[in-house]
Amino acid sequence: MVRDIACEIWDVFTDVAFGGNQLAVVPDARGLDTAGMQRIAREFGYSESVFMLPPEAGGTIRLRIFTPGREIPFAGHPTIGAAISLARAGTAFGHTVSADPVIEEGIGPITCTTLQRDGLWHAAFTTNAPFERLGEYDPAAVAACTNLPATALSTARHAPVMASKGLPFVIAETASRADLAAAAPDHAAFAALRDRQGESFLSIALYHRAAAGDAALRVFAPLDDTHEDPATGSAAAALAALLCACDGAPVELTISQGTEMGRPSRITAAADCPAPGASRVRIGGSAVPVLSGHLHFPD
Repeated sequence: MVRDIACEIWDVFTDVAFGGNQLAVVPDARGLDTAGMQRIAREFGYSESVFMLPPEAGGTIRLRIFTPGREIPFAGHPTIGAAISLARAGTAFGHTVSADPVIEEGIGPITCTTLQRDGLWHAAFTTNAPFERLGEYDPAAVAACTNLPATALSTARHAPVMASKGLPFVIAETASRADLAAAAPDHAAFAALRDRQGESFLSIALYHRAAAGDAALRVFAPLDDTHEDPATGSAAAALAALLCACDGAPVELTISQGTEMGRPSRITAAADCPAPGASRVRIGGSAVPVLSGHLHFPD
């Protein structure tokens, strides 16, 4: 038996089609179990696919997010893309959707804002998830994972550190923009570092901050079937929170990502740290629809 399941594809953190990060959206995932959602995410093969379900805690929808290999509790471009998909549709599960949907995710409800300006959809969300510094990493080992010499990483501001605002990343700063551009993931080195650290998941976010308000970012997760991610809102949130903690002052960033992949992306991130270990981070960006259709899913 085959079911037709409505689906959409959006390019997120971009204002033009075929830029940014691809996102598959299933607006009504009722009747799909976890295994079915994982199969669909693997078929699309994007860094994430999302599945909308009726809310359980008073929100607009409940969102489940899958990489090709696993379910994750939170991600940035799926949140932005889902909010814009909802706003464009205007309804979800028989209810009118406001311009400020509340999306229930694994880290709790996330309040979003959306607007359409000059034909382009924009969205932003704020996360108050705890900011966690989960341990420092050897710079030489992190550099090896990205085919760089240890001298390509700068530790003046901070050592490579696993940080999280809902999803953990090992965040390291490169000494130059050229060093960032030269990075490429080494699968074997990733696996060795993951096993040595006893982690179940390892993703590395490299950045270079040429100016106070600008940063270039690259994110690699080859062990999760994502060689490189063209736009990563969850890493941008962790980076903004980390820099806020390092600087001891609010941070506002325009983050470029995906340039080396030919999928340029733009993420806005703002963070303030009212108390040690606490931070509020706002992530914003635009998205464009690329495809609407039906998936022929074999039950």
